[in-house]
Amino acid sequence: MRRFIHETMEDVDRSPEEREAVLEEHEAYFDAQIEDHIVHPRDDLTSFLIGAEIDGSKLSEAHIRGTLTLLMIAGIDTTWSAIGASLWHLARHLEDRRRLAGDPELMSTAIEEFLRAYAPVTMARLVARDFDFHGHPFKEGDWLLLPFPAANRDPEAF
Repeated sequence: MRRFIHETMEDVDRSPEEREAVLEEHEAYFDAQIEDHIVHPRDDLTSFLIGAEIDGSKLSEAHIRGTLTLLMIAGIDTTWSAIGASLWHLARHLEDRRRLAGDPELMSTAIEEFLRAYAPVTMARLVARDFDFHGHPFKEGDWLLLPFPAANRDPEAF
C-alpha cells in the first residue's frame, strides 16, 4: 500500500501508461479482496460495504473498490504526514521536545496542537464559473486549492 501511495500521490514524473499500470495493479488487488470477501464474508469494512445498499440497491464493485481506495489513501497519507510533521517539529524545537518528554500528561494536548499547526489535509475544488478575486482571475473548470489548514495559523485565533 505504501508503494501504491507513493506511485500515485508523490511520483508525478510517471508517464500516463505507467500511471495506468499502477492503477490497474491496485484495482486488481482490491477486486481480489472483494471477491474473497463475497465468498468468505467476515466482520470487517469490506464485507459491510458488500452488504450495504443505497436506495435499495447494492453497491457496485467499482463503488466498493473506490471507497476502499479512498479510505486507504486518506488513512495512510494523512497519518504519515501528521506523524512526520510532528517529528519534524520536535526535531526543530528542542524546548517543546523537552517539555513533552518531561510531562507525558501533555501528549493529548501536543497531538491536538500538532494536528492544528500541521494539518495534513487540504481540499481542491473546480471553479464553477469565471470570477475575479481581488484582481486574480479564476476561470470555470480551473482547479482551486482551498488551504483551510492555513486558518489554523490565524494569529488572531491562535
